[in-house]
Amino acid sequence: MLEEGKHNDRFVFLEDVAEELDMAFDDSTTYYNTETGEFTYCSDYFSSEMDSVEFEDEKYIALPSRYDIREYDMMAEFADDVCDEHKSELLSVALEGEGAFRRFKDTLSRVGLEDDWYRFKEEAYIEVARKWCQDYEIPYKVRNAAHAQSAQEGNEPYRHKCCMCGSDAKIHISGTQEASYCLECHNKLMAAQTGAEMPDAVPTQIVLFDVCEEAHAFAIESMIFPHCKSIRATEVVGTTCYKENVYGELSDRFEDMWSEMVRRLEKSLSKKYMGDDASFEDMKAVGYVDYNRIHDAYEVVIDGKAYTWAQLEKNLSMYEGWKIKIEFADMGDELE
Repeated sequence: MLEEGKHNDRFVFLEDVAEELDMAFDDSTTYYNTETGEFTYCSDYFSSEMDSVEFEDEKYIALPSRYDIREYDMMAEFADDVCDEHKSELLSVALEGEGAFRRFKDTLSRVGLEDDWYRFKEEAYIEVARKWCQDYEIPYKVRNAAHAQSAQEGNEPYRHKCCMCGSDAKIHISGTQEASYCLECHNKLMAAQTGAEMPDAVPTQIVLFDVCEEAHAFAIESMIFPHCKSIRATEVVGTTCYKENVYGELSDRFEDMWSEMVRRLEKSLSKKYMGDDASFEDMKAVGYVDYNRIHDAYEVVIDGKAYTWAQLEKNLSMYEGWKIKIEFADMGDELE
């Protein structure tokens, strides 16, 4: 929003510009009114001819579009900048092919770099806002002193470090005694405290094939909690995003939990609930609900593919008047 300085110098806050950029959609344009300091949203689909003529006025300046912002390039740069080679590789692989945004988000969560990414993204958007202001000679200021210096000066995003081995941390414990641990050190610590069994070498990835003989690569994360332990599998390569969780008691053998995980993954890959036309093939479907941060909307993932509510509504309309059963379960539970 436009502000007035003590010498009547008008300026805009970079944080406000960055927020407008982050809220932009593919089918819209946001304009900045240099006279009022207001941002005006205009949909490319629903705007009238009168709207188009109005925004041709010189007082309106268009903000960069989603294409101009190139958030995919931001993600690729972040992945390259991650110090941990294994995590950097996982993020880079997640960006390959269709569904890159979803896989990148899931991989960020799995490797414990979500906070780092959002700080990096914030700084990147601030830089886009700064360049836009400079290109159009719009005076600007910052609310956050940390934004006063360009993120392109080589400042790396802050990363918590494991207090035991010094590598990038995934687990953060708050309270009277705050501490950060990498997953391996955390599991060793929890195993010592709880007496739970965790092999020194645990699988970190697996490749399985579906009914069409297509390969699916999964990243594996094993973790010990104070009262249980878990194995989580997340697909990291390809156009689908299968997920599976297996929970066990502290006394359960890791080998048994691992066998159960492989069984569940093979079962998921052996069954197709949706046809190529997004119709239910066997009058039922099993999947999970996921949040798409890019589109700020929830989706239903079936057969590893995300479906919007509009797509499901079109499918369900074929069964008007029929009965329907909806069942929810934890990600660690198995639905038939």
